[in-house]
Amino acid sequence: MVSVIMPVYNGMPYIRYSIQSLLIQTYSDWECIIINDGSTDNTQDFLDRLTDTRFVIYHFDKNRGRSSARQKGLELARGKYIAMLDADDIYHFEKLSRQVEMMENNPEISLLSGGLFSFSYEKNCTMVRGKGDSVIKKMSLSGRCPVTHANSIFRAEDVEPGTHYDCSLERGEDLDFLSKAFAGKNYMITDDILYYYSEFDSFSLSRLPRIYRREVLIACKNKKYKSFFKGGVRYLASIFIFPLLGAERVLKLRGKAPSSEESAAFVDTLNKIKQEL
Repeated sequence: MVSVIMPVYNGMPYIRYSIQSLLIQTYSDWECIIINDGSTDNTQDFLDRLTDTRFVIYHFDKNRGRSSARQKGLELARGKYIAMLDADDIYHFEKLSRQVEMMENNPEISLLSGGLFSFSYEKNCTMVRGKGDSVIKKMSLSGRCPVTHANSIFRAEDVEPGTHYDCSLERGEDLDFLSKAFAGKNYMITDDILYYYSEFDSFSLSRLPRIYRREVLIACKNKKYKSFFKGGVRYLASIFIFPLLGAERVLKLRGKAPSSEESAAFVDTLNKIKQEL
């Protein structure tokens, strides 16, 4: 079984798409652990109306942050494999079946990921990034994590004992967790695009300096000087250069245009979801 962890805070209306992308999966042996992180919209009402018993709903009485929500989901997970799905993103309809098959065929891999397809529910803009070469590699012991958290699936039994999501982190808790949980273990990044990330609707240039500053502080604390330098460059760019470029150009710097096949797969998946809503 795959345990899919979904933290959500004020997830309406797009959580409906995320939920439906699970319900149309060709792989059916999953549970979805949804942690409602103190939502103030009608997210709780929507979740309480879900009738499929594969959904496990847990409500926080107040907002505790994404790190705490992910950690609670991890504690409740019962599956052999663990995957992620944020409440405004969607899965390709074969995401779980293809990733589980890859993990079963490669027992030496602890962690599997792939590329991201960024999109917008409101705008006509798409981008892909993070595709790999399908070569088995070993996670660095230095703390750097080259794997995309959102599109990852991992073996629950391979998580380093005592590893948890750092609830003191407002951002970056995902890669921090993976770097600690799988340090020195085998991983693979494929060139599959199986995760659709609604990045463009929520992206804000004003948030970047705070995010990069936090990365710099964490790198300094952990004495990771290469990460400190890179984070410092991004931090300065977010203050002085990115505002001049504008949000759209900054986003384009992070990836490239999808191929016709990748775009067609996204449209097909989105149409399948909309037909069921």
